[in-house]
Amino acid sequence: MVSELAGEPSGSTKAPAAAGIVRRPSTRILRAAPVPVVLMILIGLSGAALARIYAGPLLPQLVVGAAIGSVGVSAAARRLPSWLVAPVSVVAMAFYTVVALRVAAQRAELPGGLAEILGDAARNGIPRLLTAMIPVEPTPDTVLVPVVGAWLAGLAATEVAVRNGRVLLGYLPPAGLYAGALYVVGPNAESAILPTLAFAAAAAAGLAVTGRPPSAAGGDLAAPVRAAMRVRVAAGTAAGLAAIVVLAAVVGPFVAGQVSARPVDPRKYVQPPQVDSLDENPLIRISGWALNPDQHLLDLSSEPGGPVRLRLAVLNDYDGITWRVGATYRTAGRVLPSPAVARDSEVDTVRQQVTISDLTGRLLPTVATPTEIDGARVAFDPGSGTLIRPEGLRSGLRYTVTSTRERPDLGLLSAANVPSGPAVARVLRVGEGVPEQIQRLADQIADENGAPYQRAVAIEEFLASHYRVVADAPSGHAFPNLGFFLFGPRGGGGQEGTSEQFAAAYALLGRLMGLPTRVVVGFQSSTGSGPVRGADALAWPEVLFEGVGWVAFDPMPKPDTDPRPVEEDFKPPPSRPASHRPRRPPRPPPPAPPPARSPHPRAPAAATPARSWPAG
Repeated sequence: MVSELAGEPSGSTKAPAAAGIVRRPSTRILRAAPVPVVLMILIGLSGAALARIYAGPLLPQLVVGAAIGSVGVSAAARRLPSWLVAPVSVVAMAFYTVVALRVAAQRAELPGGLAEILGDAARNGIPRLLTAMIPVEPTPDTVLVPVVGAWLAGLAATEVAVRNGRVLLGYLPPAGLYAGALYVVGPNAESAILPTLAFAAAAAAGLAVTGRPPSAAGGDLAAPVRAAMRVRVAAGTAAGLAAIVVLAAVVGPFVAGQVSARPVDPRKYVQPPQVDSLDENPLIRISGWALNPDQHLLDLSSEPGGPVRLRLAVLNDYDGITWRVGATYRTAGRVLPSPAVARDSEVDTVRQQVTISDLTGRLLPTVATPTEIDGARVAFDPGSGTLIRPEGLRSGLRYTVTSTRERPDLGLLSAANVPSGPAVARVLRVGEGVPEQIQRLADQIADENGAPYQRAVAIEEFLASHYRVVADAPSGHAFPNLGFFLFGPRGGGGQEGTSEQFAAAYALLGRLMGLPTRVVVGFQSSTGSGPVRGADALAWPEVLFEGVGWVAFDPMPKPDTDPRPVEEDFKPPPSRPASHRPRRPPRPPPPAPPPARSPHPRAPAAATPARSWPAG
């Protein structure tokens, strides 16, 4: 009677079913609870895979936060209408993204307001992620795409797996995100074996835990029937696993043979930041600065004080017409890669604060080699150690740089050899059609000096003792210009030039003797502080020595010296018809240099490695 008044049938046959109805929702909740946790783990592992090319733990932390937030919001809103879940999740994503980018900006100490940082990250997130130097610093523009991708993957996966109960199908968004992370990393890190195994294990555990037991399909089945169903399920699972193993054994070798040993790097499809035409060959700007010696280019304050050289550009490529930078710049954060230091070298740290005035272009002058920069977003070329500001320089721009300046052991230079082979072919190459007179001069200097360092010093001495520096020399460093500089008539514009001609002539003569050379453009400051003007612009050559690195030389004559005529030390033989003038190839360095003479007295003051950019 009581049961009838309560609206329940008095018969006992419905009681078990009623009890089953009461228990079924809680059972369903317990069975579905692991799904969101598994999805969070899968998305978080994508951040771990991507973190292999990031500096510090911030990026994986932000991805895990996005995974927890997106899956949690969608799971909590599963009772809402399906059309309302996505807008709610997107609003939450926007809030979380702003917080994440603000944290990244504070960690990177980026200048500017939040609105400016957000706009810049939204415009440049994808290209900067694919052009950033590795390890990538987690800045707003390099964390935006992973954070948003993780949130959207969590939203899609939760809707499919939790709301619709399609757990296996719900794994597709996290799997796609994980594959995208592996693709972005490419060949720039070790194989992600552990994260991949963890991803597969978490996915398998999720399927096993959320699998529907036979009792859920038929709670009223007899025990023998349920046992038979379990046996059939186990047999089917075993057969499926066996089929997968056989298929993997048969198809695996073929698939593996089609996969390249080196993953594709997506960075090759994205153009990195470029210098403009003005900066591709800043050597031609030397003459302009020389004609405007009082032009205020920048202000410098360095610690410790004393003479310093600021490096603006390194020019490695020469085709007989022009020198070019030819660098590959990658977007960089505050911290730059530490340079390799040669053995037995002295290293000191130089901190500079630079304020741009009239200097234009994109190249940032710094003491070599920069390891940290604040106040400007930059791109960095590790090969030359130079920086650019992709947005270009502007008057009033102020930035602070910490550099590692290296001073090699000069005692190693006298016996040091120079490298050869494909690795240095770029810095040995000269264009076709070298004038025979220049080739003969190089041969004469090489014949009189055996060891590589002796040759390097001999070129320095020859140029410093035979040529004059003039501010109004015309710009140009092609073969004809250098031929006129080296052999032109005195009083008619020949045998005089700016540091452009001295550095270019030195580098060309060195390459013709088998010395790897390059030209550097920058500025010198005698005190390390104060204004830097047009008169302080300078170009100088550098030579690469094995075990030492790049060493700078100074072919400029000393002030108030009277150069000797070139004819006193170089007398070419009478010219013959062009058809009978065989051109001698560049002379390679000897495999075992003979004992070197004492270093040139001027060399130690000028010879400091280019990686550290010589002082004074």
